[in-house]
Amino acid sequence: QPVSREGALVLNNLFLTVSAATVLYGTIYPILAKAFFDLDVSIGAPWFNLTFGTIMAAALITLPAGPMLAWKRGDLLGALQRLWLAAALAVAFGALVFAVTEPKHLLAAFGLALGAWLICGSLVELAERVKLGRAPAPEVLRRTRGLPRAAWGMTLAHIGMGVFVLGVAFEQSWRVERADALTLGQSMPVGAYTLTLKSVGPVEGPNYTAERATIEVRSKAGVSEITPERRFYPHSRQSVSHIAIEPHGLSDLYVVFGDRREGAKTAWLVRAYWNPWARLIFLGPILMALAGAISLSDRRLRLAAGAKAKAMLARAAA
Repeated sequence: QPVSREGALVLNNLFLTVSAATVLYGTIYPILAKAFFDLDVSIGAPWFNLTFGTIMAAALITLPAGPMLAWKRGDLLGALQRLWLAAALAVAFGALVFAVTEPKHLLAAFGLALGAWLICGSLVELAERVKLGRAPAPEVLRRTRGLPRAAWGMTLAHIGMGVFVLGVAFEQSWRVERADALTLGQSMPVGAYTLTLKSVGPVEGPNYTAERATIEVRSKAGVSEITPERRFYPHSRQSVSHIAIEPHGLSDLYVVFGDRREGAKTAWLVRAYWNPWARLIFLGPILMALAGAISLSDRRLRLAAGAKAKAMLARAAA
């Protein structure tokens, strides 16, 4: 039936296929328009955010309901009823973030609620499998130990997707950028940090020369130093900025040391980017990759492959 776990898998594949098609279209359309019609067309981030983002948001909203459906014929209303707690927690989390953060971003609150929905929905599905709260503790423990690795992999993969969505929502909505020409001893604020240019000096690399800046980073957590560089490669006659990255928990501070500005006082262009919770963007895919490895290690897959090979050999021998 359309409402079944098979139907949910087909719907998921349709979402992913259409999403890939939108990215392909947005990438090659300007090239084709120039080649065949001599039109200068550019497709930028707003178009991709509107199309790809909308399609993927719809796919992620429906994702937790798929594993709750039975094979062949499912009960969509029953699945949604079992997910009410996950939905309530996700909505409450999004509303709380919208209420306490400044500046307020409605789309960011929606993105965070979506990430929480994926994580909580996965945990609810896992709790349903082991009958948490509906069976005695020994029975729950027995069912937990008996869960196949593929089930653990699926749950971890969906949690990883939720973690990734949380990271994207935080980073895109509350990222802070600042650029200023600083003289020695001058400071500039970037989010919750204050950057002070302490010194600038020459550095000799193996195949380049560089100007290295020592920049003090001061925050409530303490004081540290970073050393971005502006490198020049004589062989290729190219100048390259060597970015300094200062991790602060799950957030990252990127600092780029730019060109010298001559004037009454010598100054250097310094660009800084504070990316809150950006490391969740990397942690999510790592969890998904780990989930794939766990699923592929499922003993049932190895036994099925061996049984299939033996059956083929037996038919060939006959």
